[in-house]
Amino acid sequence: MSGRWRLEGTHVPIADVRRRAQAGLGSDEIRRLYAAIDLSHEEIATIMAFVFPAVRQASVDVRHGTATVHCECGESTSGEFGNAGDSETEIECPCGRNWRINARLERVSGPEPMPMPGAES
Repeated sequence: MSGRWRLEGTHVPIADVRRRAQAGLGSDEIRRLYAAIDLSHEEIATIMAFVFPAVRQASVDVRHGTATVHCECGESTSGEFGNAGDSETEIECPCGRNWRINARLERVSGPEPMPMPGAES
C-alpha cells in the first residue's frame, strides 16, 4: 500500500481522526477541526469503525538512541545504539559486567491482524 488509509472522497487520514478521538476529542470537536470539508457524524462513525488490515509485517526502526546502564555495582555507563539500523548494543561497565540493550517491538493489545494479501494461512 502506498500512502495512508483515508476516508473515501476526502484527504482525511483515518489514523489522524482516530488519534484525536483517542486523545479525548468528541465527535463535535472533531467536526469543528474538519469544518472545511464538512465531516459528518456518520463519517466520523465510519472512521471509528474502520478495521485497519495488515499490509506489512510489524517492525521497529531504531534510528539512534543513548542508554545509560545503572549497574548493580553502583557505576553508571552510557552507550549508543541504533547506529546503522542496529536495535541492539552491549555496554561494558568498568566493573567488568557487560549489559545487552535491545529495542524490540511487541504488540500488547488491539485487534487481531487480518491476513496480509497473498499470505498463506
